[in-house]
Amino acid sequence: MNKLLRIDELLRQFHSYLSVEDECYYLMNYRPREGATYSEANQLIYNFKKPLRYKDQGHWKYKKKAIDEVSRYFREAIITTMNFDFCTLVPIPPSKEKGDAEYDDRMSQVLSGAFIGQNVDFRELICCKGNIAASHDSPLRPSIGELYQNLYLDPREMEGLRDNIVLFDDMLTTGAHFKACQSLIQDSFPEKRVLGIFIARRDVEQITKDFFDDIK
Repeated sequence: MNKLLRIDELLRQFHSYLSVEDECYYLMNYRPREGATYSEANQLIYNFKKPLRYKDQGHWKYKKKAIDEVSRYFREAIITTMNFDFCTLVPIPPSKEKGDAEYDDRMSQVLSGAFIGQNVDFRELICCKGNIAASHDSPLRPSIGELYQNLYLDPREMEGLRDNIVLFDDMLTTGAHFKACQSLIQDSFPEKRVLGIFIARRDVEQITKDFFDDIK
């Protein structure tokens, strides 16, 4: 899990909003509907996404452990390959606005822990105007336009952005959140290169293969 893998032409079809121009990378594959015990990746994502309402319960320690693990994975995968002098690191915001009791800054915690001692330009550049349902909690996924309309760039974080804006998120599914954030940045800074790095991608093509194997 210490190597970044690129979304290539074979995988792009399973992330419907991505285009051939998009640069997106990931560490591992997540299998939906298989449960946390299916794989190490599934277990990690399950713990990483644990909602804040469980903060005072005993199993909260597993979320903290997952955040530390993701920080280590990113550090091992990126620190020798990325020239931080030319990059601004930006977490894709969670589904809740800042100040909400359920606001989860897990990606910010990951980036803060992953690159200590590096010349890192880390900013919470993108914010939500209001709360929306988390994608994994709702059968109806918002469109890119709906996501875009709920986002804004924090004016306090906009000055002096580096040439490459690297968006970080936990899960790549359709790519809608990435595209909304990419468009938001490039509408104000069209000269910037915007790419995405994810902990995991949704592995739906393997599910399709398994289905056809089962009915043979």
